Amino acid sequence: MVEQKEFKNPKSKFSFMKSVLPYFNSEWSFAQFRVSDNRTKTAFTSDGSNIIIISYDGNYYMASFDDINGGECTKQLQTKFIQE
Repeated sequence: MVEQKEFKNPKSKFSFMKSVLPYFNSEWSFAQFRVSDNRTKTAFTSDGSNIIIISYDGNYYMASFDDINGGECTKQLQTKFIQE
C-alpha cells in the first residue's frame, strides 16, 4: 500500500475560513508553470507527461513536468498563433 502525503498551505491567511467556505482550504500545487497571459485554457497530452496551455492572446505553450516530484515545469515549446 502506498502512503499518500497530505500537503497543506500553512501560510494561508484564509485557513480559518475553511470550515465556512471550502474554497479557502488552500493547498500548494504539485507542479507549476507560469505564463503572463491572463486568460488561458490548459490540457494534458495523451501520455500525461506534458501540459499544453493556449491563451486567448494567441500564445501556445507546452511544458513537461516530473510526475513523481512535481515542482517547476520545464518549457518545451512556446509559439504565437496570432501575429500582431
